Amino acid sequence: MKSCEKLDESKIKKCSQEIIEFSVWEPLKSNLIAALKKSHNNVLNIKFDSSLDRAAITKVEFMNGHYIPVIILGKSGDTNELLITLNHELVHYLSTFERISLLSGSKKIEKCLTEYQLATLKDEAPAFKAELIFWNNAPEKFKTHFKNDFFYSKLFKKKLNYDEFYRLLVMSISADKNFILKKYIDMGEYSQCAKNII
Repeated sequence: MKSCEKLDESKIKKCSQEIIEFSVWEPLKSNLIAALKKSHNNVLNIKFDSSLDRAAITKVEFMNGHYIPVIILGKSGDTNELLITLNHELVHYLSTFERISLLSGSKKIEKCLTEYQLATLKDEAPAFKAELIFWNNAPEKFKTHFKNDFFYSKLFKKKLNYDEFYRLLVMSISADKNFILKKYIDMGEYSQCAKNII
């Protein structure tokens, strides 16, 4: 997928078309199709910010009189890594359309999180499950590409390659269905009191 290499604003549409036409595994393809259908004029709202301290984040921004989800891509690695990241963020992007109605609520559940914050936290589990499906259905050539590629996992607080990361993720989720949510709370993304309401 040549147009997804060194992806920038000028290549987003072409990259999306190539993924839809040539991608051989799910859920990336179906997530992308669904996201394009939800987006205005079938154009994904993606921005780039090289100063971002993570691979990507999905946020809500106010544009043209409406709140809309926007995927912000940070320091991207190669095209293969970008596909994993994009698939994860597409799950957030899609669910954000449903959560936007909760943005105006400021009342906190048990004096901890607003409904919007809680829904956003709970959205991490489906995004990581979509990553697992993506990884399990990816071609062996894709997985081999990452065999010697190690990264620091904030979830597990150590360096892992992708195969180890997903193996540990499966074991951890099997042992505790709220594993991902608890880790995001422990990482300081949400208040500790959120553990009482997840």
